[in-house]
Amino acid sequence: MDKTIASLYLCLTFLFMLNANGLVYMAFGIPQIASVFIYPILISILVLLVTRKKKMIMHPTSIVFVFGLITYVVISIFSSVFVSHSANVTTLNLLLSYLSSVIVFFLFVIGLSSYFPFQLLAYLRILAIILVFACILVPLSLIYRQYLMFPPLEITRGFGLFANPNEAGVVSCFTIALLLFLYRQTKEIRFIVSIIVPIIGVLASFSKTAIFIMGIIFIAYSVLGKSKYSFILIVISSITVTSFLINMNVDGLVNIGFTSLQAQRLNQVAEIIFTGQINATTTTSRTLLWEFGFNEFVSSPYIGQGMGMLHKMDYITDALGNPQGVHNMYLMLLGESGTVPIFIILTSLIYGFSSSAVKFFDTQEPKFLFAAMIFLIVIIDGMASHHLLSIKYNIIFLAIAYVLRFSSQGFSCFNNKRISFERF
Repeated sequence: MDKTIASLYLCLTFLFMLNANGLVYMAFGIPQIASVFIYPILISILVLLVTRKKKMIMHPTSIVFVFGLITYVVISIFSSVFVSHSANVTTLNLLLSYLSSVIVFFLFVIGLSSYFPFQLLAYLRILAIILVFACILVPLSLIYRQYLMFPPLEITRGFGLFANPNEAGVVSCFTIALLLFLYRQTKEIRFIVSIIVPIIGVLASFSKTAIFIMGIIFIAYSVLGKSKYSFILIVISSITVTSFLINMNVDGLVNIGFTSLQAQRLNQVAEIIFTGQINATTTTSRTLLWEFGFNEFVSSPYIGQGMGMLHKMDYITDALGNPQGVHNMYLMLLGESGTVPIFIILTSLIYGFSSSAVKFFDTQEPKFLFAAMIFLIVIIDGMASHHLLSIKYNIIFLAIAYVLRFSSQGFSCFNNKRISFERF
């Protein structure tokens, strides 16, 4: 194991998972300062991978995903220049962000497959420590937000190290899936005890998407893991909590200590679960944004309107006059680059999830269940986020999922309940 390469990968993991660029901006107002370290590290890893002349492993399924991402970049840039004539500084920034996503995905798939195989579980342990720390800060951010120069606008939702409470909620969901995997793999009780931290992180973020994902994770682990008692407990708990929220209504929740915004979001979750109503009210106007996004796709269905057009729709603004994004990865891909990229990317994600679930049923190996949960989180979050593929923690987790599912080199160690290989 090359310790230099391992150290560089861990540095990137720290910087991306702890949202170094966003954190420095919120605290001091300095944009992209962490990139001064990130890009040299990326280049160094790439150079070391080439000069070591070690065989690089990349499964065709992961190649399909990165090809879909590259296809989106190429087609959307073409459309920006020749269709909508909308290329500007925002387009350039998005281009750099998506190109760096391609590089990060490629390097992490290669690194985790070729250099980390017998240390991968140790890497995931370190990742769990990083993420639990990030989750601890989600509720605490309601206290220290007053000391930040540019905190998120929503003052009653926890955000941790992230500029958006929804991102904090999704990171907490990834952490829950990781801790469940580590507990199932090692049987170490500390992982199942630690899971209370990301659960609090999800709830403190008041992210409706994250709350739904968390519920689905627990149900999926119960169903796929064939634990009927935990499944029954989760269903009963969910019905009890949602019934309580419905009966209390917004005014009742405010009376017991929630703010009006918090009470509204909790009540909207309960309404969606019990009534199935997905409208402008229960989705915080997301359905209206989706309608505009779909209209953009219809107006140019083959190659889209160009990169950035659905990241910031100038004709739809929030209360402060800021342009709104479409808040949907699938509509973003359709509206900015047409039908080809979304077909490639979605096919790869769905195949990754379904094959991971089937493989788990066949082998009962926890790594396949964890991979399935990562794919599932990304697929669901894609319905509420248009920035998903440019956010690097999503890209790293996707790399982990593809490696766990499709790479066979060095993973015999996962057949053991305890770690039996060298730690970092």
